[in-house]
Amino acid sequence: MEIFIAVYISGVLTAMYGLYWPAFKIVRAVNPDNLLVKHWLRATIIVFLFFLVTFPVLVIALIFPEKTKRFIEGFAKGVLK
Repeated sequence: MEIFIAVYISGVLTAMYGLYWPAFKIVRAVNPDNLLVKHWLRATIIVFLFFLVTFPVLVIALIFPEKTKRFIEGFAKGVLK
């Protein structure tokens, strides 16, 4: 069970690095006054918890590069609204 938890958590951290961090950089460059940028620690914890729950679905976005690009663009666009 410990191995499963370790692999799952490492997958979630990989998703954070591969999906959330690029979207965060886009949002920070476009709008430095955005709430996601101002409250980056709180937002990162919330996104981590969201990714923790939805990781089995996020694997698709991690595996296929076109899905990764669409996720990053969609996430950034949603945050900037």
